[in-house]
Amino acid sequence: MLGIVQEIIRLYNADKLTFEEIEKKLRGDGYDISRESIRRTVKSNKQIALDLNKAREEAVELVNVFRDNPATDTQEVIVDFLTAKAFEYTKSIESIAFESPADLGKFINSLTRSKSEIAKLRLSFQSGADKAKAVIYDELATVLNDRPELLAQLQEAIARIEVRA
Repeated sequence: MLGIVQEIIRLYNADKLTFEEIEKKLRGDGYDISRESIRRTVKSNKQIALDLNKAREEAVELVNVFRDNPATDTQEVIVDFLTAKAFEYTKSIESIAFESPADLGKFINSLTRSKSEIAKLRLSFQSGADKAKAVIYDELATVLNDRPELLAQLQEAIARIEVRA
């Protein structure tokens, strides 16, 4: 089958034959094939090309996120990306007729767990950063108790610092 699909695509794209011309040629070569089958094959091939191009663009976006963001943001983007792909795959299922529906469920469950773990990491990190700021505030208050203006300025500067996970 793969050989005939490649031949249809070559005849359509390279030789610029119409569906009718492709049908006549393939029938002449001994293949019993309809024009509609040829049209579906070409359409499917175009969709595959579009899907590959979309995947390439998404990969470029992921690389840009990796470059500019800390680890938890990157992990979250990856989990979101995989979740979206799993959802797209699930939507395309006409019927449950594949080897292991449980595997799909396990995969989606692991993505959900990953998303939850990332959220926990982010909250834990933020809590640690807030505790560190509180310790610094207290230490500054002890050291600078005779310089309230400087203490206020330093505490204000620390409060403005945004620590990202």
